[in-house]
Amino acid sequence: MSKFTRIINWSPVQLAFDWIGCFGLIYLIYLIESTTTPFKHREFLLNDTNIGHPFTVEEIVPNKALLWLCFGGPIIILLASYLKVRNWKFVHIAIIGLFFNLALGAFIIQLLKNLVGRLRPDFIDRCIPNEASLGSTLLLTLDICTQTNPWTLRDGTQSFPSGHAANTFGSLLFLALYFNLIFQLKNSRFKWLQYYCFILPLSISLYVGISRIWDFRHHWEDVLVGSCIGIFTGLFSYFYYFKKIINHYDDKDSEVQENKYELVDSMEN
Repeated sequence: MSKFTRIINWSPVQLAFDWIGCFGLIYLIYLIESTTTPFKHREFLLNDTNIGHPFTVEEIVPNKALLWLCFGGPIIILLASYLKVRNWKFVHIAIIGLFFNLALGAFIIQLLKNLVGRLRPDFIDRCIPNEASLGSTLLLTLDICTQTNPWTLRDGTQSFPSGHAANTFGSLLFLALYFNLIFQLKNSRFKWLQYYCFILPLSISLYVGISRIWDFRHHWEDVLVGSCIGIFTGLFSYFYYFKKIINHYDDKDSEVQENKYELVDSMEN
């Protein structure tokens, strides 16, 4: 592995700037969340079945479970991967890549949630419309809501896109690509396991995304777009941090193929 990790010539200064960039994104997320509000003039109908589903108290994948699934668990797995790669710099870069992946995804998600302000499928149940508005067939606004918990009401206007889907697809796809790279570089006899490195994480991501529809937290379009954002951030962060080693590996593979062709040509001649 050492002959490959030497190719990743990230300096300590560059790594430090990357960490600063990650925390900078987190600060921007905080600013968006604390200083802006979702599109508050969204109008809706009380008889709209798309937002008339019941509020689910016990979620299939609550936020605490999501935190472990997308951050805590992957960090532990990346640290444990040192036993295979035997290079802390390689693992360090992977951890930064995961962190950047999640920070970038969260920034995009939070920005879109506030810009779009789409109502969740359980919005009316969250809103608790006042008695005067009941039975109305007119377009109404948030002014009719009697919900006393401001966070519950605010969260009800942040359906698009799905943060759960983006986080799981982004984090677990990055993890899958990372271990696929390790299997390639180590020339392991257990290369068949690399297929499961994709099947298992992506299956979990798909389950988490679908669970948001089951819980009436998101419309299917929210989950689809959130998944696409997660796939984008996962691929972007992986290729950004491991591009040099991937290119080197591909070049070596091309050299081997060229040598094989030259050998065949010489034998035919």
